[in-house]
Amino acid sequence: MNKKIEEIELSSEIALSGLNFLNAVDDIFGIIPSQIEMPANIQGLVDKRILSRKNKDWNESDRIREELYNLGWKIEDTPEGSLCKPVWSNKEQ
Repeated sequence: MNKKIEEIELSSEIALSGLNFLNAVDDIFGIIPSQIEMPANIQGLVDKRILSRKNKDWNESDRIREELYNLGWKIEDTPEGSLCKPVWSNKEQ
């Protein structure tokens, strides 16, 4: 993300202004979730998936990705590593 900021030469003043705006919107609507702690069983699956990818076991990696999704979590693979986030929906999880 910092690379993107540097590429478009986003000043710290503009970035702070954007953050302040988002905080104000969140104060009104409560749309930005607080930090979510990842359950131990989900972290275990993420760790297994990372190991599967390291071993180039793509079938197992895909199977774990699907299992995580069915449990309400999604994996995003980035150049910096894998990110695991909850899948947001209108229903309670």
